[in-house]
Amino acid sequence: MNQQSVKSIPVSQLILFLAGASVLVQGILMLIAYLSWDSAPKDTHTFLVKLLNGSLNWMIAGLMLALPNIFFIRRLNGKLRWGERSLLRIFAQLVLTVLIACVISTILTLLSELLVGYKMPLMNVLINNGLLFSIINISLMTILEGWMFFRENRQNREKAERLANELMALRFEVLKDQINSHFMFNNLNVLSALIDGTPDKAQQFIAEFADLYRYVLDTIEKPVVTVAQELRFIRSYFFMQQIRHGDAMILTDTVPEDVYESRIPPFSLQTVIENAIKHNAADARKPLKIELFNENGYLVVKNNIQPPVSSKPSTGLGQINLTKRYELISNTLPVFEKNEKEYIVRLPLIKDE
Repeated sequence: MNQQSVKSIPVSQLILFLAGASVLVQGILMLIAYLSWDSAPKDTHTFLVKLLNGSLNWMIAGLMLALPNIFFIRRLNGKLRWGERSLLRIFAQLVLTVLIACVISTILTLLSELLVGYKMPLMNVLINNGLLFSIINISLMTILEGWMFFRENRQNREKAERLANELMALRFEVLKDQINSHFMFNNLNVLSALIDGTPDKAQQFIAEFADLYRYVLDTIEKPVVTVAQELRFIRSYFFMQQIRHGDAMILTDTVPEDVYESRIPPFSLQTVIENAIKHNAADARKPLKIELFNENGYLVVKNNIQPPVSSKPSTGLGQINLTKRYELISNTLPVFEKNEKEYIVRLPLIKDE
């Protein structure tokens, strides 16, 4: 939200609501007093002064009630969610509502006794004010609960729509990257050369090529895939790269099978490996070495740094898109590290889909 808020309710809106409610409560109390004891104000000025003073007092009391109410609603939303332990939630919230009302009414009553004094016995005033504040606070708590639920529900819908739009855009970018013409023509040229020279390897190349694009079509709509699926895709992808580059690239995969059922976004490994190939020189004498392994709940991709003689500066789009894709499905984001010798990417493993 753009404006300052008290735990999901904007401060300005809360103050306006309490101001209106305070005038209403004071007006009702003045009306009851007039009907019960015939104590109507003598003139309009007296009426307005009494209404203003009383409304201001109720405004202060309302803020003193609303702030702890909001705090406990948020706490209960985390501990006793509606729909899961509703009866216990109702009981706990009712007890807290009355307790807050009694504490605030006692503080204000004692303060008023010190400053002004009451004609009635203090104990009677404490009991009457405690009952009145309890009734008012039950109503206030109910209104705040509904208000916060409505706002958070609307915010969640807006967030879901925004994430859906972002996911659609990211899927388009990923699909565009996978079937870009440069990649297609390079592999078709490689295939043409293989058919003339080594037909057997050409058949394997075609099989891996088909597996690669079958994976693209099968997973482009999925937010996550298993590590096992992504590794199979990477083996096909890297096989095709090695056909082009030979011994200039080495892939070492020591990912244990016990993390194969964990999940990551599709093409995340391919994005990292493709960036390593794009931004590093590689030949048989100084091969590009890429390692895949598991470490502390992360799938780690590490490569040695070998800057090419001439290269375009990195735009960082790969990192940005990969981070965005993780933001859609997880609270844990990728970690990118670089030192003089190595570039390391840590991809969080997602246990539950």
